Amino acid sequence: MRCRTFTAKNLLVKKSEQSDENKGFLFVNVYTALGAIPIDNAEISIYTWSKEEGRRLVNTVFSDSSGKAPPIELPVLLGQGTTTADQRTEYHLVVKADNYHTTIIINVQIYPDIRTMFNVNLTPIPIGGESTDKTITIPEKELNN
Repeated sequence: MRCRTFTAKNLLVKKSEQSDENKGFLFVNVYTALGAIPIDNAEISIYTWSKEEGRRLVNTVFSDSSGKAPPIELPVLLGQGTTTADQRTEYHLVVKADNYHTTIIINVQIYPDIRTMFNVNLTPIPIGGESTDKTITIPEKELNN
């Protein structure tokens, strides 16, 4: 049986909800048991990463009792004219909670006028087990020249 670790959905944002056309919104829901049980107080951190500058923390939020984190407003990184891997800056999402394995999502893309939603399913650490990181890389979309 194969399980999905996360799902992502993009939704259009109404003009009245926009603060800036160069910003997008990230919504994260954290669950376990394949989405059946919400995880309270999960730490959701968003980082920028580039080869030149390394990793930089942008924001950290925590999930509530329903597993939902508050919306995270982020600048759009696409369309900045940098298309080579050495110059590109991307977002990384790190989701962790006590007694669960950490999930790291690489290359989270934020678009203007779009709400991006991730449903992240964390796996419990067995008694006596050690925490490990699970990394998921979202494939980059190729840009047309």
